[in-house]
Amino acid sequence: MRTFLLVFPNDGNGEPKTIAFQGENPSAVFSILEHETSDRSILLMESGKRLGTLERHDDGYWTLN
Repeated sequence: MRTFLLVFPNDGNGEPKTIAFQGENPSAVFSILEHETSDRSILLMESGKRLGTLERHDDGYWTLN
């Protein structure tokens, strides 16, 4: 299993926090983020490497940049 980190910034839309999770690939992130609010920009990392930034939009869709 691989270990991934989600880094939530202090952005005024929620508390800053870091969540570690394990999975075969980073797709497990979506079940973790299911209850997060819109308008957050969350950093996805693995082994200190930035994989991308996830953003949830008001229509419920996530984008990865």
